[in-house]
Amino acid sequence: MITTSFLPLPADLSIEQVTTTDDGVQVSIRATSELVRCPVCDTASNRVQSTYERTVADVPCGGQRVTLHLHMRRFGCRSPTCPRRIFAEQFPDWLLPRACHTQHRRHAVVMLGLATSGSQAVRIAHALAMPTSPATINRAIMRLMPPPSSAPLQVGIDDFALLRGHRYGTIVIALSRHQVLDLLADRAATMVAAWLRRHPSVA
Repeated sequence: MITTSFLPLPADLSIEQVTTTDDGVQVSIRATSELVRCPVCDTASNRVQSTYERTVADVPCGGQRVTLHLHMRRFGCRSPTCPRRIFAEQFPDWLLPRACHTQHRRHAVVMLGLATSGSQAVRIAHALAMPTSPATINRAIMRLMPPPSSAPLQVGIDDFALLRGHRYGTIVIALSRHQVLDLLADRAATMVAAWLRRHPSVA
């Protein structure tokens, strides 16, 4: 088992092997916790039902792509009343369920997308050994939108480039708390007017 600080991991994950190939750095990782809690009833279980592998992209290291090969486990819930009979171990703060890239990489892609247009972000990401697509960047940005904590009174509205020179969207921000309220798929006045009609609290 390898101990290294070059790749921060949750406490229950350990690096088994690191190899370098033509495709970049390949990291084999295995979960080590003996007990895993059911996400539904919170009952601890050590009954491993099966194993599977997830291949996940992380942020680059030394200008090379980093690919993680996660050896994960499915557990049987020990509670006889729980509706979830089988569950997989999860690390949501580090890797979302069914995601193909870590939260570190998702954050990096979002920052590129917010700072530039979708097409420019793709070019920069490729140069940084983080190949992606405009659709992936746009989806990551859309997931940033949190539910509003209260009805907005004052908003700021501006357009942003989904594909510079070809496709634009509209961003709506609550001015009092500097929070993104919505991202609209177009910058047409009719779409903004429809949004304002759905939010009568806006002054």
